Amino acid sequence: MLAVAALSIATAVAAQAADAGPWYVACGPRPGATDLHALHADGRLERLTNGAQLNGIAARVGQAVVATLGTNGQTRIVRVVPQPSRLLASHAAGSPRLSMDGRRVAWTALSERRGRFVQDVWVKRLDRPEAARRVARIAGVLVATDFDARGVLHVAVRRPGATAVLAVSPKGPTVRLPRIDALRFGPAGLVATAQGRQITVRDGLRGAVVRTRRGAFVQGWDAAGTLLVSDTAGRLEAWDPRARTSRDLGRLACGQPYGGER
Repeated sequence: MLAVAALSIATAVAAQAADAGPWYVACGPRPGATDLHALHADGRLERLTNGAQLNGIAARVGQAVVATLGTNGQTRIVRVVPQPSRLLASHAAGSPRLSMDGRRVAWTALSERRGRFVQDVWVKRLDRPEAARRVARIAGVLVATDFDARGVLHVAVRRPGATAVLAVSPKGPTVRLPRIDALRFGPAGLVATAQGRQITVRDGLRGAVVRTRRGAFVQGWDAAGTLLVSDTAGRLEAWDPRARTSRDLGRLACGQPYGGER
């Protein structure tokens, strides 16, 4: 069911390019009690799911994919934009990520192997009928997955005192980073990592640090190189780390943001 809620926020939102499309934001009173909303350039907040209990979203080029708790208690991956909704996976699946061209979606799923739980990483094409395929099996603590600008899927796995970022589809070298809890690839080789409330933007995984920012949580990128961030009060900001400019997007009426991209 579609519901629309009005939101009065800073006038800077109206300055967003009309053709940029909305930010897709998961928000709610707490994790696991969130719905997907579209935050439009004119400040309207449009609810796209109703009681979905999201635990992850991904948005690229006019598409939005969510991980939502199903009626059977299993988490499933569903594409909700564009309509109609399309079920992509339904077995303990979560953490969806879209490639930047919108042609592939990746997600993680728990499975049991020799009495231990491991996380499998799956990839499915969206532009043609094709079965999902498993591209990696992770025995450690999986921190994040994401596609880079070249379409390579990376996984970040926690190691003692550090985080290993592995290229898994196609396979490639491993990069060792300081311990992080978020990984988001942006356009033009930019990559944002986060440790708690500190964001670091690099020019590539091995590149120089472009900018750091304290007191903010990373949400996601848009195609223009703007990074959506939030503070502890749930206030959103569109931040351009290269230009050192930002736009205040205000506090969402739907509650705390738990992920946002466009």
